[in-house]
Amino acid sequence: MVRKLAVLAALGLMLLPAFAAQGGSSAAASAMNTGKEHLRRDEFEMAIKSFNRYAALEPDKSNPYDLLACTYLKVDSLDLALKDIAKSRQIDPDEKTGYFANWLNGIALLLQADASNAEAALAKAAAGSPAIAGQRIARARQYTDSLFGGEEGVEQSSEQYRRKLAELLLDECIDYQIFGEQ
Repeated sequence: MVRKLAVLAALGLMLLPAFAAQGGSSAAASAMNTGKEHLRRDEFEMAIKSFNRYAALEPDKSNPYDLLACTYLKVDSLDLALKDIAKSRQIDPDEKTGYFANWLNGIALLLQADASNAEAALAKAAAGSPAIAGQRIARARQYTDSLFGGEEGVEQSSEQYRRKLAELLLDECIDYQIFGEQ
C-alpha cells in the first residue's frame, strides 16, 4: 500500500508541470480574449490590464506586446506603445512573423511625423504578410487618399493626412487582431 502511494505521488509530481503549463496557457488565452473584448468596446484601461496579465503569463510571446502597443496607440500613449513595440521586435525579430511590430512601428513613426521611416516600416510589414498587412495597409492608404482629394500624393506630407492614415492603419490592425481575417 505504501509503495502504491509512493508511485502515485511520484507520478503526480511528474505530471504537475504539464498541468500547470496547461492552466497557464488557458489563463493566458482568457486574458488575451478578455483584453480583446475590452479593446473592441473601447474600454482601454481594462484592455491594458488584461493585456498586461497576458504578457505576464506569456512573456516570451510577441502578441501580448503587439496588443498592448495597439491599445497604447489608441489612447495616444506613444512612449508606452514604442516600449511594447520594441519588446515585440526583440522577442520576434523575423520580418515574416514579426510583421505586426513593423506595422505598429510604422503607425508610431507616422504620429512622430517621420514619414520616410514610417514608409520603410510599413513596407516591411506588407512584405512580411502581403495577405494580411499588405492588403490592409493598401486599403487604409486608398481610403485616406480619397478623403484628401483622391489624387495620389495630394497633401500626403500634411499632419492631417498622416494622422488620418495612422488612425486608419491602427483600426485595421486592431480589427485584424480582434476579428482575424475578413
